[in-house]
Amino acid sequence: MLFRSDYDSITAGPVFSFGGRLRTSIAYRYGVKNYKGRLAQKSDASYTDDKVSNKTQFASMGVYYKLTKKLKVKIAANYFSQNSNQNYEAVYQYTYDTYNAEAGVVYEF
Repeated sequence: MLFRSDYDSITAGPVFSFGGRLRTSIAYRYGVKNYKGRLAQKSDASYTDDKVSNKTQFASMGVYYKLTKKLKVKIAANYFSQNSNQNYEAVYQYTYDTYNAEAGVVYEF
């Protein structure tokens, strides 16, 4: 089956990880998604001449401590944002920011 999408997208960014038993990881990604045939809407739901375009950013920072060869504990914080020219948001929010933090135990198989 041929998969066909109605948008073009690209996402790129660096990841840095350093340390030994105590390891720190930092990541950043930037992305753009441009829809080919979907027109953006104003806040009153009327259509514009522009196609929908979403820009995203993601940042993450984590600290990991290796307990054994396969077991480690981690603490991480993440941030994600999306900015869109789609201003009609009565059903779905297109422009938003989200944050989260996580802590736990990781077992690598």
